[in-house]
Amino acid sequence: MRYQEQGQYEAARGLEKKVEMVLLTMLFIFLLLALIPMKVSGSSIDATEEEAYHGLERCFLDVLDMRLREYGYTDSGLTLNSIIYVDGSRCYYVKIHHARITDAGAGAWEELKLQIADIPFPIENCSVTYEIIP
Repeated sequence: MRYQEQGQYEAARGLEKKVEMVLLTMLFIFLLLALIPMKVSGSSIDATEEEAYHGLERCFLDVLDMRLREYGYTDSGLTLNSIIYVDGSRCYYVKIHHARITDAGAGAWEELKLQIADIPFPIENCSVTYEIIP
């Protein structure tokens, strides 16, 4: 019986060593990943340039909001999303939400798009697409 207990002890000890090795390996990998700087998608643009774009985007939205107020659409909901392409060009998607625009129908929306289409984004290689959200 003693031989059988010794075999079980050695098997348990071997299992403990394997578990220790796996845990140490995982800890090493975790530390390695934590210490290596990783590049985040889109981080090729430096922080100052990105901050400049954010300022221009806020200015663009302010001008658009003023234009909408001129046409009687006060307190419109505006959402601006952008896609940055590899060549550095950008495409902006502006979503406008206002109950009066939605209730007026497609004709009023087409007329409003013509009235706001001349608001340019102040950087070259940028396109702007407008969408009404019901």
